[in-house]
Amino acid sequence: MGQFAALAATTALQQIQARQQAKAQNAAAQTAANFQTQQIGRAQEIRERQRRDLLGRNLATQRARFASRGIAGGGSVDALLRGLSKETDQAINDDRFSSDLRIGNINNTFENTRRRNLLELSDIRQRAAFNLLGKGLNGLNLLK
Repeated sequence: MGQFAALAATTALQQIQARQQAKAQNAAAQTAANFQTQQIGRAQEIRERQRRDLLGRNLATQRARFASRGIAGGGSVDALLRGLSKETDQAINDDRFSSDLRIGNINNTFENTRRRNLLELSDIRQRAAFNLLGKGLNGLNLLK
């Protein structure tokens, strides 16, 4: 029976170590996912700012061109400037959508990793329980 107690203690220690390892893996995966999503967010903000700055320069350039030709604002001038703004807004929205997809993919990957770690931990517990049961039954003489 002493072997059974030693085996139970060893099994409990293995379960604790496996749980700690799973927690550490989950924490590392969460940190990596957070870092990646922050990088995507920062890059998106930079690209958006650059597009807005470029739009401002393009609008100023177009206004100067029209003014140099003696064309006042109105009708086609306003339509052209609105078109430039609309194109920039659409590019920004497309970029946001793409960033959101990448962030969603990162979050899904993290969730899958977390679930896999939980399943592996559950599998370790089940194997340990069956191992203990098997060792305990080996010590019993069922034919008495």
